[in-house]
Amino acid sequence: MFQNTKVRWSVIFIVLALSIFWVIPNFVDTKNISYLPKSKIVKGLDIQGGIHLVLGVDTESYMKDKMQRLAKTFKEDFPKSTIPFSDITTVNAPRFAVVIKANSADDVEKVETYVGKTYPGTFQATQKDDGQITFSYFESVEKDLETQVVKQAIEVIRNRIDSYGTLEPNISTQGDDRILVQLPGIEDSKNA
Repeated sequence: MFQNTKVRWSVIFIVLALSIFWVIPNFVDTKNISYLPKSKIVKGLDIQGGIHLVLGVDTESYMKDKMQRLAKTFKEDFPKSTIPFSDITTVNAPRFAVVIKANSADDVEKVETYVGKTYPGTFQATQKDDGQITFSYFESVEKDLETQVVKQAIEVIRNRIDSYGTLEPNISTQGDDRILVQLPGIEDSKNA
């Protein structure tokens, strides 16, 4: 294609000139020179070093707290709805759940009806026996809540890192409950 040496040398010179033009901001302050590019090439974590963190999100504590608040809500709402009960507790194993002890089998049915109407598609009765009923989140709802918590944690981390002015931080999920944070160019982890 480029059989003529003049054409070859011209193409090489043009490519070289464009490359030099593009990397000038990395070596010279170009803020006051209008015709030169302003953005520098950002070196990643592998070239310039920095901080690499893997943070864990405590989704278990979040779910435990959510169930305790739900139990408190039930304790406040049942008397208003004239649903008799003797005790409302939470359990954490095998899944997070609320256990409601009713006074009779009829009261268990009233509780189940109330929860089904008040929280449709959110809770399921996982166990019913001896005047008590256990409610837990549907698995899809529980997964959505855990995903939402991880997204909120990422947003909080991103806002804090952006306040320091770090260029191009990498913040992403790693698995179900971990967050990967990479901060190129930052050496002091105490300030990060």
